[in-house]
Amino acid sequence: MAYETITNFTMIQTFYADPEIVSNSSEIGITSIDLFFKSKPDPSKNASGKPAPGVSITICEVQNDEPQLSKAYYGASVRKSYDEIYSFSDASTPTSFGFTTPLKLKTGRFYGVVIIFDDPSFEIWVNKQGDRISGTNTPSPGTNIIKDGKLYNKTNAGIYKAISDTDLKFAVNVAKYISNTSSQIYVNRNYEFLDIESRAGSFLGGEWVYQETANAAGTISVNAGNNVIIGTGTSFSSYPDGGKIVVYGNTTQKQVYTALNIVNNTYMTTASKIAFSNSATTYKVAPVGKVYYKDNLINKLYLVDSTANTTLKFANGAFIEGVDSGATANITTVGVFSVDRVQIKGDTRSPAAGKIVTTLTTAIYNGSIYTYDPTNNVKFEFNNPVKRNLTNWDAYILSRSLEVDNSNLYSNVDLLIDRKSFKIDATLTVSASNTGLFLSPSIEGDDIDMYVMQNKISNTYLVTDANTVSIDSEVNDNGAAISRHITKKVTFANNRFAEDVRMFMTAYRPSNTDLKIYTRIHNSQDPEAFDDKAWTPLEYMENGNKFSSREDKNDLIEYELGLSQYSESANVVPGTFTTQTANAIIVAEGVNPTVYVAANDLVKLYNPLIPEDYIVAVVSAANSTTITLGDAISNNNVLGTGFKVDRLKYYHTAFNNITNDNVARYYNSSLVEFDTFDSMQIKIVFTSDSTFNVPEVDQIQVIGVSA
Repeated sequence: MAYETITNFTMIQTFYADPEIVSNSSEIGITSIDLFFKSKPDPSKNASGKPAPGVSITICEVQNDEPQLSKAYYGASVRKSYDEIYSFSDASTPTSFGFTTPLKLKTGRFYGVVIIFDDPSFEIWVNKQGDRISGTNTPSPGTNIIKDGKLYNKTNAGIYKAISDTDLKFAVNVAKYISNTSSQIYVNRNYEFLDIESRAGSFLGGEWVYQETANAAGTISVNAGNNVIIGTGTSFSSYPDGGKIVVYGNTTQKQVYTALNIVNNTYMTTASKIAFSNSATTYKVAPVGKVYYKDNLINKLYLVDSTANTTLKFANGAFIEGVDSGATANITTVGVFSVDRVQIKGDTRSPAAGKIVTTLTTAIYNGSIYTYDPTNNVKFEFNNPVKRNLTNWDAYILSRSLEVDNSNLYSNVDLLIDRKSFKIDATLTVSASNTGLFLSPSIEGDDIDMYVMQNKISNTYLVTDANTVSIDSEVNDNGAAISRHITKKVTFANNRFAEDVRMFMTAYRPSNTDLKIYTRIHNSQDPEAFDDKAWTPLEYMENGNKFSSREDKNDLIEYELGLSQYSESANVVPGTFTTQTANAIIVAEGVNPTVYVAANDLVKLYNPLIPEDYIVAVVSAANSTTITLGDAISNNNVLGTGFKVDRLKYYHTAFNNITNDNVARYYNSSLVEFDTFDSMQIKIVFTSDSTFNVPEVDQIQVIGVSA
């Protein structure tokens, strides 16, 4: 509970929040305080000098039998004007000071009603011991000293002093609920998600941006410092109160104003004062919005509080301008925002017998149009620190300009309010009987905070080279994948060298997603820098064909990965080859090798009938009949005729060298070979065909091992 400090008061009446009279509820919601006025000052003769003095109240805490003016409840102040205060000679009619929302207080405690008179001549009915009760000759027995509280007056020293035999006539009104269930609907604000181009200047956060339209009919006259717009030949009456207009001070000076009150076709007032003067200037009625987010690198501009409607909306190809920065751009696409995770926060209260259940329903994309399917909904909790994943459908917030133009977002059966993309239905339920129900779940305020997140992920990681070969961009280039994680570099101590890589990973890997794992290894004898080494794709050794359940986020699978035996093939050289024992020359049959391979290519020579019989080597030369490898052929399993040759995709990735007991080997940029390594690093690339269905890594363990 937030507090404020009260520095001035006339009197304070304390009261006891008695649980016995509210069915032993632990909390109550005070709706109003009733005071009974005996008289009020003559407005023409009152001591305050104010023409119509009023009265204010607020509620404060009481500790050790003393009101705490430094702990007045924030937002609990209520003021009544002179004409709203009723005074009667028989104390029969109250003046009720009602709170905007019930003030939640714990029972079993004392609280104070702080009363502030604008004029000291107000007189309020009191109950004083020994005085006659109004309308009778019966003397008052006084106060209940245990539960009735005390009346405190202000002394000349400005402090409060309890009056032992007197208290006010007052009433504390408490909410009693008659229904066990209630619902509140919340929807998204008006956003515009714009892709832009030809930007000149930089838009400012929070500034108004408007779409260029023709000037409205007529001219207007404005004066700096007031909020009146006078038109000539204008049609103000066709615009709604609360609408936005763009007013020009001159060719470079302009502002967006809210039409507070449209009196007629030629006279209106604005919600804020005009910043400039011009006796005959122009104005526009255009869609506007405030800059909410911008990214100049990728030309994204998001606006909030858009005024788009069915006749005025942001559109592809339109020209926009910022009123403060003067920045301009062209809209290429009025787009959408894909939502994959949601979290809502708000000031909520829920008793033991009550609960708040929220159901989120969203717009979806069915492959051709954005529409609304009420079956696509999910229940989640307020203020849950864990963000709720939307894994069963692809949810979207549409630009307001698309919402108002899309009849598919609503139907007569299930209405998305005002064609909004997101709807949260908060249902408040109390399981107890509504007899004596003084405690209820509640959502404070008219708005809640909804945090939506978009997973940055895609399947884009492959590129095509000059030979139309599909290449993994994560190997040699910076990588085209959107989502990746790179671990710290690990260097082995004490001149230790590893011969293989083993990675153990526990992960959530649903269908249509993947986790692509890469390692970068380096031998300290290699003069080239570690950071210049190629990333080597690791191969799934265990459970590579197993995928997690899309319905169960706890369906984690354990995987094992390691180095492959060779790189992927870029192309298969036609024909066959005959090997020779004594040298590194292989003879081609039915093909001209120079068409397919050249010096410094990396190739695999293998037996097509027995794939495990192979070697990987660098081409040192090639002519029309033979290929010369960098090393002599010494593996007896690749001697003979009918062998095939593949040119490999990646020349500098690591592999388990079968001719050296599967010890890891890589070639540096000069094609010098290095066996074993003493530094390593891991890269994890996350891929998916949709942003709402994504893999997650729970833990990894990476080890440099002997072969």
